[in-house]
Amino acid sequence: MKYYHCTTADHGKVAELDAGGKYEKIDDDGNPMRRKFGGYVKSRTPAVCMSKSPEAALFAVAHNVTESTQLYIYETEMEPDYDLSEVVLDDFAVMEEVRYHNPHEDPIPVERAATIQLPQRAHDDVSESYNPHGPHADPPSRKLPTARSEPTFHIRWAKRIKSYLKDVLNGEEYPESVEPQPYPGYEDHQPPEESKSST
Repeated sequence: MKYYHCTTADHGKVAELDAGGKYEKIDDDGNPMRRKFGGYVKSRTPAVCMSKSPEAALFAVAHNVTESTQLYIYETEMEPDYDLSEVVLDDFAVMEEVRYHNPHEDPIPVERAATIQLPQRAHDDVSESYNPHGPHADPPSRKLPTARSEPTFHIRWAKRIKSYLKDVLNGEEYPESVEPQPYPGYEDHQPPEESKSST
């Protein structure tokens, strides 16, 4: 199986990833460790995050890089230390996240699989999937579980955006306008007009 890492850095056609960041700590069962009052415990172990599909890797970097720029997608067949792609919390599943710990000790061999520049609207749409309000969001009863005090990520909208990113990788254009698709009963969950105007 191949795993994918998207970055703004051009590492050349063939490279080794040996520098990692500090992310959520993983418990003995392979799950992110949650704090008692919200959020995650931060790990002291450096790690490289990758994804199980190129579009998931593209989604991940489009969330962190908010301006349109050249992006490089790398692939590897090296097996990860942890697979978080089935974690039903926040955005782990949409990003199809896997992790490699201590890359400075065991570098990840990668090859460049694609070079791409997304339009600004794609970055904006990905950012919008982290907006807890609006008609693109899931209904309150279906919001993705979160380790934070309130849901901050909408999987329904994010999956739709990721499908368009997959189309782009297959040579298609990203849509000029992605209209929100309100879920049935969206209006029933909105505050009265007088409440909206008073806030």
